[in-house]
Amino acid sequence: MTDRTIAVVGYVSDFVERKRPLLFVKIAALLRERLGNHVAFPMFGNIDGVQRKDLVRKVNDAITEHGLTSQCFLMGSRFPIEPWMMGCDVLIAPAVREPYGRTLVEAMLCGTPVVAADDGGNREAIRHGETGLLVPADDALAFADTVVKLHANPRLAKSITSAAKTWALTTHSVTVHVERIQCIYDSLVR
Repeated sequence: MTDRTIAVVGYVSDFVERKRPLLFVKIAALLRERLGNHVAFPMFGNIDGVQRKDLVRKVNDAITEHGLTSQCFLMGSRFPIEPWMMGCDVLIAPAVREPYGRTLVEAMLCGTPVVAADDGGNREAIRHGETGLLVPADDALAFADTVVKLHANPRLAKSITSAAKTWALTTHSVTVHVERIQCIYDSLVR
């Protein structure tokens, strides 16, 4: 993480139960206890729609209950998301049963370290300790402890972001994607 007066710990995901926005608020409360008031918690993702209304209300209630109204913000969907990700010192990805963590790869390409649930596709996108950090799913304390560890160890954060960006560029860049699609087309015309 950088030497900012305010650390920024972000959440980028849809507001559905599986993505664990309520867990993120609990993690934010634990981080505020450890890091003080000098940390902000933007939450990016779709908060619109009838099916999200109840969960968004619960998230807002939890923010108020934990005294985070001046630190935790529902930002809604943002496009492009990359500048917002680059503004985060760390991205927390508490989602479970993810098929593949596209958001994790986007954060890696932005140079933002990721702390994710050790579940589902997150295990495919992150090599623990090298390209990101995995913690037990639904364990708010483990998430908070890991973020504090990154905050206290800028070398670790820099090492992870460097390795993650290199990996993401060699496996998920636009150039790699276009080359793979071209190979598919080439194989079809043979």
